[in-house]
Amino acid sequence: MGNAVAKPELGVTRELQHASNYGPIKVDCKSDTVWLRKANSLSLSEQSYIDQRAVHLDSAWESQVQRLNLSRPSRTPVVAMALSGGGYRAMLSGSGMAFGLDSEDEGNSVGDVLGLSSYVSGLSGGSWAVGSFYANEGRPPKELVDEVWHLQDHLVAPIKFGSFYAHIVEEVDHKRDQSFEVQITDAWALALTDHRK
Repeated sequence: MGNAVAKPELGVTRELQHASNYGPIKVDCKSDTVWLRKANSLSLSEQSYIDQRAVHLDSAWESQVQRLNLSRPSRTPVVAMALSGGGYRAMLSGSGMAFGLDSEDEGNSVGDVLGLSSYVSGLSGGSWAVGSFYANEGRPPKELVDEVWHLQDHLVAPIKFGSFYAHIVEEVDHKRDQSFEVQITDAWALALTDHRK
């Protein structure tokens, strides 16, 4: 993200147990949790996120309007960015677009549109990019390409073909061993996850 904007904060506390394998984990459901609510306002978690993000957005917008010699809007605009679906190509092109809209890209004439965004979302392949971004603490897309994703290797037929798929089958078997139905999406998700450095 740009110099004027701190890394985005999700504003929610996640209580995840770290699994040693792909098999499901038994967790107790909280009895006091409301799972459905009317969608006539923001949830408390989303409102908390927006409140935390507003502090960073105010300074980011101030820097942007000064840089472009524009007048400051009467209220901070709400910008949302969505990365489309389309599998692996959507992940790559969406990340490229986000990189182009990130102020850390030297020589960028667009400015820090990514840093000015209140919301970033993705569908299917676009969500792989957004998920990678947030799962890696808001690292810029260029760092994901250089340090996290293993893009040099073929997605379906990697160099270490035998060990790559043997590991996936072993992981999926952990789920099957606990009498859960296994689908092709299990193997696909693991293949995508394993395509990291």
